[in-house]
Amino acid sequence: MKKRGLALLLAGCMVVGVAAESWGGVSVSAAQERKETQKIREEAEEPLIWEQERLKEESLQEGDYKYQVLPDGTVEIIDYAGDAAELIVPGEIAEKKVTSIGENAFDWCYSLTSVTIPGSVTSIGNYAFYYCYNLADVTIPEGVTSIGDWAFSDCGLTGVMIPGSVTSIGEYAFNWCYSLTSVTIPESVESIGDSAFYGCESLADVTIPGSVTSIGAWVFSRCGLTSVTISEGVTSIGDYEFMDCDSLASVTIPGSVTSIGVGAFEDCDNLASVTIPGSVTSIGDSAFSWCGSLTSVTIPGSVTSIGNDVFWDCSKLSAIEVADGNTVYSSIDGVLFDKKGSILHRYPEGKSGEYQIPGSVTSIGAGAFSGCDNLASVTIPGSVTSIGDSAFSWCGSLTSVTIPGSVTNIGDYRGGRRKHRLFF
Repeated sequence: MKKRGLALLLAGCMVVGVAAESWGGVSVSAAQERKETQKIREEAEEPLIWEQERLKEESLQEGDYKYQVLPDGTVEIIDYAGDAAELIVPGEIAEKKVTSIGENAFDWCYSLTSVTIPGSVTSIGNYAFYYCYNLADVTIPEGVTSIGDWAFSDCGLTGVMIPGSVTSIGEYAFNWCYSLTSVTIPESVESIGDSAFYGCESLADVTIPGSVTSIGAWVFSRCGLTSVTISEGVTSIGDYEFMDCDSLASVTIPGSVTSIGVGAFEDCDNLASVTIPGSVTSIGDSAFSWCGSLTSVTIPGSVTSIGNDVFWDCSKLSAIEVADGNTVYSSIDGVLFDKKGSILHRYPEGKSGEYQIPGSVTSIGAGAFSGCDNLASVTIPGSVTSIGDSAFSWCGSLTSVTIPGSVTNIGDYRGGRRKHRLFF
């Protein structure tokens, strides 16, 4: 018998878990994260579940299938009571064509190892095969146009071929499919929801087709990706899209991308090189933070906005270069400044030794030298009037600093990411 009355997950707690790990230095295990999301899901989805149970009680039944007749005279399967291992879903029930796999129709079916969905089906509903953890193989037919939220979440799938008729992949659709090693996303797909492939630890490579115009947050976060192909036509890289992809060593961003989201490549420990094209205008907060293998980066002339902590804890980053044509930012000896050279935005953590701030600088930005463990000494010129929040925090080798009389404003300490801090 399938378990009933268990509610379905929400993203809220997952977001909290990621935020805690990112900003507070708290390690949240995957098991605990899933337990917390389950609790929130149960509370938030209870009204929906009661409605689903009501529909099932009032539904029609043939064999192991409960179903309802849709307004167009076709059938939607809303429940399955069988215990088959290898299941071929019928194309007709009660002499009516099956066109939809409804919400929760096969959820928690532990016996399922393979499923063949008939060619008459055009939609797979939310949570349709949720937590079928023994389900290793599924055949999705040509004709299906949408895969619902959480549709195959927590399944044992090893590979997925998404047909060329699908235009949307829902939120968390294949989330936590630990055994998933390959997925084919066709050119027909226009939108991929939040966390669609989150936690697919065995997924080594993926191609995002150029047809995708909308991509959510955390889509491939915590995957085992070693290779990513972002096709020409994709215009944005979503927030935390590749966060915690520890095996990802390099990525080429196509010339169609205009924005890189918050934390997009955060904590990609092995990311050693990245090419940012001249189409990108904005780079979000923490986009490349904790990329411990990144050695250099060039900001193209098109970029007009760089968020906070973009290169935080990039311990091997020795230079941040800026293209000559940039109208907002500049680079002097690998250090990031505004165009006029009056604001020092970021000193790369991989630079070592002594540093003399240029006399053109009037402001040292928030976190400008934060985490620069190899910085032995710094000379602040008399032109500086303002020093931002946490400007010199966590500089483990910096033992003293002299603040000139010109400075009228010194920011606060902010953060909590490291154990050792240096205050003024």
